[in-house]
Amino acid sequence: MSGLLAYAVLLGSLPLVSHPFALGLWSLAMGLAAGFVGSLPTAFIGDRVGSPLHGVAVGWLRTMTDGGQILGPIVMGAVADAMHIPVTFLLASALLVTIAWRCHRHVVTPTASLEP
Repeated sequence: MSGLLAYAVLLGSLPLVSHPFALGLWSLAMGLAAGFVGSLPTAFIGDRVGSPLHGVAVGWLRTMTDGGQILGPIVMGAVADAMHIPVTFLLASALLVTIAWRCHRHVVTPTASLEP
């Protein structure tokens, strides 16, 4: 969850960065954050779906993420055209915070052992 929140903060604050060197550092940090949280959906699916359905579930996840990568820029372009380009970054940040919050609600907490 903290990785998603860090990614959301980086993404949401990107419109505030104007110096080329800072923009390069921000881009590197966003790439690191994306790489860190990139495996979360697959791990989440693996935890929630039974072993016989792992292949189907991960295949479905990959299909949907591919669709999102096609539709995402179209939607964000429309938002940027209708409003202003920084709004797209804030919208993406809000989406990441929402996902982080939903993941936090599903965290399994370890139970104390009954053995002495």
